[in-house]
Amino acid sequence: MYEDNTSVFGDILRGKVPASVYAESDTLLGFKDRTPRAPLHELVIPKRHIRSVRSLAQDDLNTVVEMKEMAVNIIRKEQPKAYDEADYILCFHIAPFNSVDHLHLHVLAPSSSMNYLYRNGKYRNGTIWCTGVDDVIGRLEMGKSAV
Repeated sequence: MYEDNTSVFGDILRGKVPASVYAESDTLLGFKDRTPRAPLHELVIPKRHIRSVRSLAQDDLNTVVEMKEMAVNIIRKEQPKAYDEADYILCFHIAPFNSVDHLHLHVLAPSSSMNYLYRNGKYRNGTIWCTGVDDVIGRLEMGKSAV
């Protein structure tokens, strides 16, 4: 099913590379980032291979909404205080600043505990390298490109 996906995330989906799974649905997988930058650093990926946030089309809106819902549910369970205080970051890196050619939503909580350079640099929404999930959803809802 994932043969066309040659990325490491394809290997995770095929079971060839282990992952610490937080949540799974028929269409998504949420697992721990191999290099966590916050107490909770999870990635949510679609099981269908979408190369990057730049590859998203109008009909991918539901996938992105489901990705956000899975992410928020994991924060609520794993970091309830961060959830209650909205102390988290949900973001996509924009190609060519992404590390894996498979769409992945970074879920970081609590963001207040992150190193300054990561919180205000690498994972800062609204930059040329990083965009927030709500911005992507809003743009797709308006019929625009995701970034």
